[in-house]
Amino acid sequence: MKARILSVGLMSMMLCGVAMGLGRSQGSKEKVAEPAKPAPKQAQPQSSTSQARPPVAPAQRVERKTPAARPAQPASTQPVAQPAQPAAQPQAAPAPVDPGKVFATVNGVKITAGQVEPVLEQFVQRQLASLGPIGSALPPDALIKLKERARPRVVEMFVEQELVSEQIKAKNIEVTDEQLDAHIGKLLADNEVTLEDVKKDLERNGQTLEEFRKQMRTNLGVERLVEGEMKGKVEPIDEAAAKKFYDENPGQFTVPEQVRASHILIKTEGLDEAGKQEARTRIQDILAKVKAGEDFAELAKTYSGCPSSSQGGDLDFFDRTRMVPEFAEAAFKLKVGEISDIVETKFGYHIIKVTDHKDPETVTFESQKENIIENLTQRQQVEFWNQYRQQLKAKAQIEYADEIKEAMQPPAAQPAAPKAAPTEPPKAD
Repeated sequence: MKARILSVGLMSMMLCGVAMGLGRSQGSKEKVAEPAKPAPKQAQPQSSTSQARPPVAPAQRVERKTPAARPAQPASTQPVAQPAQPAAQPQAAPAPVDPGKVFATVNGVKITAGQVEPVLEQFVQRQLASLGPIGSALPPDALIKLKERARPRVVEMFVEQELVSEQIKAKNIEVTDEQLDAHIGKLLADNEVTLEDVKKDLERNGQTLEEFRKQMRTNLGVERLVEGEMKGKVEPIDEAAAKKFYDENPGQFTVPEQVRASHILIKTEGLDEAGKQEARTRIQDILAKVKAGEDFAELAKTYSGCPSSSQGGDLDFFDRTRMVPEFAEAAFKLKVGEISDIVETKFGYHIIKVTDHKDPETVTFESQKENIIENLTQRQQVEFWNQYRQQLKAKAQIEYADEIKEAMQPPAAQPAAPKAAPTEPPKAD
């Protein structure tokens, strides 16, 4: 699976970083839709089971390189020029936590602030970076609250890591250098990155290659532990199970009807009535040029307010759900080679030209079989892990510091407001 995060293997995908909600979130940034794909790469079976992550340090990860998506939704593009952001004000650093402070004890092993705080800091910094200027201007009290909310979960991660480490030692699970090198090599290939990419990402996060290898060794040990525990207890996912999933979920394996279109956009966002009228006059003049036989792509490059103008207005293939309704309705009514009249959306005026069309199709089971087996196996492992970790905790002697214990409690339900006493209607005289 090429979409895997590099620093995790099969079971390590289920990591604390996602559960904490402190991963590489894009904050309030809008997503630009990718061009519709000719066939789904993977089946993604959904699970109602909470995907708790095995206890692996979350900071050491490298994202797969992905090419920039072409804008397939003209309505969601932003103006090229952005207003300057005010400079962030310097923040007072929160009071440091004593590194020797004990947050939890697991079978006599102490989990200290010296272990927890560096990981917590990395998570918080990632979250702040994802928020851009808002994150850099976050007031100190908000930063403190953010850490307070996240700290118990990081502590819990270390608790589970200690429990798993005990099991790995007890079962004599060893990972040799050769096995580790092969594992890392496969992850590099799957994610289409090099060892140099890994080193650069580690440096940005204040980590070393040696620390990365140590964590990867632990990750691989976790995988083997869980796989070993599952043997004889869970039926492996085979071709029959995959075929059953394929037959019961046809919607996941159907590629909807798609068109490929180019467009010219004259924006009207933020304009008053006079400005909108001027914009309509401009789009009418452009439509006249199109009807007169002028090259559509060149007109898009000259006049369109969409970033797709640099590609002659080409939006690549998209299905009906990828565009605002007015745009999609107009595009899917056109035949290949046809050009629309003026189409108005909340973003402005468009002229649309359809250049290609694809009928809906269902991808074959054979093309998706391996992906289905892999995804169902991962879901199965997640569900097993949730049960296994609870069993380990139930058998362990775990003590939490009072502040961690209190923070782990769910917020108390607010008492319902008292109902007003019914008012009797006035009696008739």
